[in-house]
Amino acid sequence: MSTNQDGIELQRIRLFTALTSPDLQEACTLNHGIVALTDQESQEFQSYFNSERQTCCFFIPSSGVGSRMFDFLQGILASDPSVTSEAWAKFFEHIPSFAFYEQICPTWKDRISAGTFEKYEFIEYLLGPDGLNFAKIPKALFPFHNIKGRLTTPFEGHLRQAFTFPKTICEVHFSIQGEHVSHFYKQDIYQQHKDKITFSVQNKNTDSFVFDEFQSPVKGPDGVMLTRPSGHGALLDNLEQLKADIIFVKNIDNIQCVEYDSLTHQSWASLGGLLAWIRNAFKAAIDIQDIEKIKELSQRF
Repeated sequence: MSTNQDGIELQRIRLFTALTSPDLQEACTLNHGIVALTDQESQEFQSYFNSERQTCCFFIPSSGVGSRMFDFLQGILASDPSVTSEAWAKFFEHIPSFAFYEQICPTWKDRISAGTFEKYEFIEYLLGPDGLNFAKIPKALFPFHNIKGRLTTPFEGHLRQAFTFPKTICEVHFSIQGEHVSHFYKQDIYQQHKDKITFSVQNKNTDSFVFDEFQSPVKGPDGVMLTRPSGHGALLDNLEQLKADIIFVKNIDNIQCVEYDSLTHQSWASLGGLLAWIRNAFKAAIDIQDIEKIKELSQRF
């Protein structure tokens, strides 16, 4: 078999025959798999983190596009019976509350206000290339927040948090799709901080084949096997390229509003301090072969 066929067969086995249920023993509970820090401990770890002379960076997987955010709208267009009218009603009721509402043209706003529009036509306007094209916009560049009348994207929000973090962040790294690179370069905030912003593209060799319900690979109109980018596990190679001592792995979707930045910074510092303290404590115990101390640390963490 060719290498391509080998890959198809391997993925078919993993998807349809090799899956097993995990052997679950019990749930994690407080002090048994879950560590809770007191306010004092949290502050101590923040201080420990700030005193450590270690480089820090952010790694933010950002290859997704807006299609997943609007799955149910795609379902309406495709007449998916699982999409309820209640989902549409709730979405439509709250449209003016979304930051992206500011990008809707005045004509459509008037029609929305008057209730004189056709649902499918409006969805096409939101998602399609002749309208706002939300189905294809990189999630990182989607208008997530409206801050004092100004639309902000997750890309901008993560950079804002990084460059206001009390400890210097040496690099903010985004993994993105290759065809979107130029869109990021055009952002004003990239031009302001481009010496600290880096990008990488997920290796195409990690892409997954698409199978139908008969476990057969699906071909596109050009006769080539369809593939899709794999999940975050495929980004381990990208992650290994980063050289910082401490890497905060974030999520492009989970970006807080500006009023929560201070609390977010405190949480990162607590986690970073906890990591540095555990690492140093284990190293010290191993260096002197203090078995009891190693057991104590292992029990606690």
